[in-house]
Amino acid sequence: MAMNDRIEKPLCSMTLKNGFVFTDTHFVQKDMIVTKKQDTHCTPEIDATNHYIIPGFTDIQVNGGGGVFFNGDPSVKTLATMVAAHQQFGTTQILPTFITDETDRMVTALQAAKQAAGTVPGIAGIHLEGPFLNPEKKGTHQSRFIRPLTEQDVQLILENRPDITLMTLAPEMIENFNLIRQLIDNKVKISIGHSLCPANTLETALAEGIDCLTHLYNAMDKQGDLITAAHTQKDLWFSMIVDGEHVPYGMVKETYDKSKVAGSHMMLASDAMAFPGSDITEIHHHGLRIYLNDQNVPVSDGARLAGSNLTQLQGLQNCVRHCGIPLEEAVQMASTHPANYLGLPPRGWVMLDKDLNLVDSAAA
Repeated sequence: MAMNDRIEKPLCSMTLKNGFVFTDTHFVQKDMIVTKKQDTHCTPEIDATNHYIIPGFTDIQVNGGGGVFFNGDPSVKTLATMVAAHQQFGTTQILPTFITDETDRMVTALQAAKQAAGTVPGIAGIHLEGPFLNPEKKGTHQSRFIRPLTEQDVQLILENRPDITLMTLAPEMIENFNLIRQLIDNKVKISIGHSLCPANTLETALAEGIDCLTHLYNAMDKQGDLITAAHTQKDLWFSMIVDGEHVPYGMVKETYDKSKVAGSHMMLASDAMAFPGSDITEIHHHGLRIYLNDQNVPVSDGARLAGSNLTQLQGLQNCVRHCGIPLEEAVQMASTHPANYLGLPPRGWVMLDKDLNLVDSAAA
């Protein structure tokens, strides 16, 4: 065997005894057989009394992790580093997110994600956030790369994408809605974000099959029609960044309460930059400095929020500890809802103690 050949760790089967196991919508106290790759000996039984055993987290918006940023190096190596970093915190599958950038780099990112989706466990596909956004709600996306969607863009995306592709765009900036139709007909998922979408355009977008809103409240009118839709539209999906910085915790709880009445589906998304799982404190993107401020929150020059330093585990903890959302609901937001939205089963398992601290997890 060559020295650089990959050696797989042996898979250990073990029983988690007497834990609170999440089953669809609630917890049941029982034993659960799980598997995990082991560095050393295999422990056949573990006492899980007073511990929660839940599905691995799925995150549909991950810009980086482990010290790397997808836009900085759109490669399979970067994606492997990102997913490994987030798996330390119980996130077992991710949609690596490529933000507004040059067209050639976007194509490179699509190709890397397509290759990684078949070779790097935990890479589910890709999320293209931009460049087809409303420049009035660009956030830290750079204006020079924001542009309208064209037929050529649609063809490039369809030719190079992985099977699971999510796009965040602003429908009010799309002159030809046939392009949206073409993407949806080819199983590309479309979410509205960085948008000032008015009611009439939103009605058309929903009728065409757009079914999701990206990081609710952020990069949109906080009193606008997109917020109303999340509060009232049955079966509409939406993500939120629950770090206490992007959206106040009280607003998160209010939105959760309204979604339960409406039948819309709330998901947690980290919007993590390169920082989780690393010691770095700043990165650069086309000359833009993004750094951790005194509150450990990523900001860009001018102190504008620039993604997060969040993990799905922290999002779940924040929902329960600061928003008063039941744990059973927070688990669905961090695990089963985003997986279901992507059409995937949850991957692996996570064990938390009674204070919701991570005890163990595995992607197996």
